[in-house]
Amino acid sequence: METLGIAQESRARAKRYAALNPAQASRILGERPKYAVAMAGARIEVNLAIGERTVSRITVQQSDADIIAAFHSALVSRIRRQEVVREKRIRHSLDFQADAADIMNAVTRASSISANSIGGRDNSQYIVRARHLYWYILAALRPDIGFPSLARSIPGRVWDHTTVMSAIAKFARKLVDDPEMKKMVLHPAVAPLFEKAYANPRIVGGKE
Repeated sequence: METLGIAQESRARAKRYAALNPAQASRILGERPKYAVAMAGARIEVNLAIGERTVSRITVQQSDADIIAAFHSALVSRIRRQEVVREKRIRHSLDFQADAADIMNAVTRASSISANSIGGRDNSQYIVRARHLYWYILAALRPDIGFPSLARSIPGRVWDHTTVMSAIAKFARKLVDDPEMKKMVLHPAVAPLFEKAYANPRIVGGKE
């Protein structure tokens, strides 16, 4: 009871000070803005300073059936939009995988190196040439694909996207002076793909 009396006295004192200083009334009384939340047919206001909660009914013009129907329609529309986006992503991913597989097949035929070796840990010069050629063509023909995805397109070893960027730049620089590279890009399996890639390279001189 004593604690309650002290609290009441403190609140009364605060009200007196607020009356004497109207400009500072909100600060003295510790008032905070009321937060309102609209719920099904009701509005709940909470005063954070004293914890008071006020519930006021809202007149709803629509019937419950209309509200449920509108909610269901909105939900169905959202699900359909999500499905469309998902299908586009899947189709895009499948197209990229198909392109990557075609380019890998062409490179393996031109270099006589298996896809497992190209994606392995062996960094012999002849394997590195084939690997760089694969990334060079794929990056140029699929500019919509980011470098992290290009790095993951080779099965086996985990590659960093900066490795792919560096590999493409090195390939472009060494192509002029490396006869083995020239031999690979002139192979009938690679030549048509390389011509398209060379016309629109993704990276030139180390820059995208």
